[in-house]
Amino acid sequence: TTRMNNAKIKNSSAKILVLFDYITAFVAWFIFWHYRQKYLNELYPEIYPLRIWWLRDWVLSLGIIPGFWLFLYYINGTYFDLYRKSRLHEVYRSMISCTLGCLAIGLTAFANDVDSFKYFFQLTLWYFITHTGLVLLSRLMILSWAKRRLAQGKISYNTIIVGGNGKASQLFQEIKNNKNIVGK
Repeated sequence: TTRMNNAKIKNSSAKILVLFDYITAFVAWFIFWHYRQKYLNELYPEIYPLRIWWLRDWVLSLGIIPGFWLFLYYINGTYFDLYRKSRLHEVYRSMISCTLGCLAIGLTAFANDVDSFKYFFQLTLWYFITHTGLVLLSRLMILSWAKRRLAQGKISYNTIIVGGNGKASQLFQEIKNNKNIVGK
């Protein structure tokens, strides 16, 4: 039953990460959309008046943008076993994904707003900082929670220790008594 519980917990942890990634993608885009609308209105008030969200904006914000990010993270290998992840490695992996994703979204969503490279780079950087900051914050919180559960012994992995002449038994006792091992 412990093996079943571990599998269920590990699976639900990955689902929590997917949910957090969806929420952060939506929130980052929502914040960015409002910033972009205000910025465009200041530059060109006659072309870009302040407006409320249209159906297209809701579809983009609730479906397409988060779906793009979830797909990008999935092909990047984000959603495998959370309890085997390094937080430092996940920061690196997230930075690469966010850089590529923000460039792709910038090129498709707002590169043609204004004929200015400065505008494009400024908005892309602003979206990158917003999205990446929220993603890293949520991921580090989730991975710290996962590491804490592993350290408390709520999650475990089956391990085979092979040895003879009592060495396997001695190794088992060393692992069991070592306070510095994650999962103890």
